[in-house]
Amino acid sequence: MASIKKGDTVWVAADDDEVCYERGTVVTYEATKDMAQVSVGGSTKDAKRASILKANQERQDGESDNTFLRELNEATLLHNIRVRYNSKDEGGCYTVTGHILIAVNPFRDLTIYDEKQIKRYLGRPIGAEPPHIFAVADRMYRLLVSSNESQAIVVSGPSGAGKTETCKLVLKHLAYVTKDVTAAGMSKSSMELGELLVRTNPLLEAFGNAETVLNKNSSRFGKFTQIHVSRQGAILGASIQTYLLESTRVVQQAANECNYHIFYQLVASADRAAYDVDADANKYAY
Repeated sequence: MASIKKGDTVWVAADDDEVCYERGTVVTYEATKDMAQVSVGGSTKDAKRASILKANQERQDGESDNTFLRELNEATLLHNIRVRYNSKDEGGCYTVTGHILIAVNPFRDLTIYDEKQIKRYLGRPIGAEPPHIFAVADRMYRLLVSSNESQAIVVSGPSGAGKTETCKLVLKHLAYVTKDVTAAGMSKSSMELGELLVRTNPLLEAFGNAETVLNKNSSRFGKFTQIHVSRQGAILGASIQTYLLESTRVVQQAANECNYHIFYQLVASADRAAYDVDADANKYAY
């Protein structure tokens, strides 16, 4: 545990439910009692030493890699991510900790996912360019080809974090980097196969995604996508395994939540009469 003294800038637990930590300045510190008085926003509060985390100087705010922070703890990490997210830079939704990419859902369309951006990260090591999912995807592909060993990207987070969109971007990058690589005996190019993988997502989402109170396109199942690649780096095919589907949602939903997308697509379909489906979804109990 780092030592503290009078005048140090620190983080202490906040009383506000919407904020985890507040930045303050140590007024007094009694080592024998392991207690400190911290000035926060014009008021002074007592805090145990164990609950006080040292802060960085403001010039370090917004570092793209959290490992560059002089003081790395829960408070400084969260603060750095928040500073980057609130910046004018569209890429501020991304921060890295070494080779771990931290992404915060921007809840808006960004212009950092076009072909120009894909080219920017081709063959570049992580850290040479600003944090981006394309950097992670490119490193995975390069390691796959150079080592001839299977690689994996684990995408995790709570509902609404952006896992589904992140997976789409990984597939988009893979489709692009393999566009000029061909495999003998294949009827489709790697780019065509890659684009087909991207196009499977709407079908999976129709039967496995639904609107919840937190997310309008929440995946209600787990998904493992395995992409088969030749030794030359060409896409040969893929398999998608789904599991833990929330089947109860078909017949019962919580308040302010919806059934799976396919139900509403069927109701809005021009062919609904063939399935004896009414045009008004509200007429159905679920």
